[in-house]
Amino acid sequence: MSRRGLAVAAAAALAALAAGGCKRHWFYEWRDEPYVRPIFRKGEAAALAYMDSVWVDDREIGVRALAVHAREARERGDEATARRLARRLMDHYETESCPETRGLILALCLREAGEGDAEVHAFLVARLLAGEHPAAAAQSLAALRPPGAFEAIEGALRRSASFETRYELLEALWLLGEARAVPVLERALAEFDSAWPERIHHQRRAECRRALAGRLETLRAACPAPASKGSK
Repeated sequence: MSRRGLAVAAAAALAALAAGGCKRHWFYEWRDEPYVRPIFRKGEAAALAYMDSVWVDDREIGVRALAVHAREARERGDEATARRLARRLMDHYETESCPETRGLILALCLREAGEGDAEVHAFLVARLLAGEHPAAAAQSLAALRPPGAFEAIEGALRRSASFETRYELLEALWLLGEARAVPVLERALAEFDSAWPERIHHQRRAECRRALAGRLETLRAACPAPASKGSK
């Protein structure tokens, strides 16, 4: 990447941090790690026991640890274990009473556990279609990049009436990195000043607009327009 490209990417990343919204679990991973690591080292049974705790903090540690077990099982070629643990995370999502923990499972745990797992991909798409933590589901779909991810995220963007959710879905389309997202981000940017509220996720509209413009610029650079038929 050129020096200019690096500068553009760095500016977009800083803008995204400034305007990315609150309660973003992946933003807090560094802080959580000392609490997750000991439970992970104790094994799958310890993670499952924490998931059954009456305390929300313990349950979040448990699902985080189990997701890492699933990811590592897949990395060593144990697909059966990886799929079983991913299914356990999806089952826990259905019974979890805390919205924050449900969002964490979608945004981070299934992203860790769902590489190449069609059942996880379908589960995330279903949550997106149902409007359940759509930004969290979209972020994992953008990271996992299963077939149909663009259509699912773009469809959720069209259906959403929440500006905060739409802003995060635009970010997910940017993270997905497909050329088809360029005109979607262009349209959003064109109407930003006239149609969007003054504050989004407690950030000023101008700051969010700069972040979106930076994302659009990096996406254009990563996905150059195809050459016209007349060019060589």
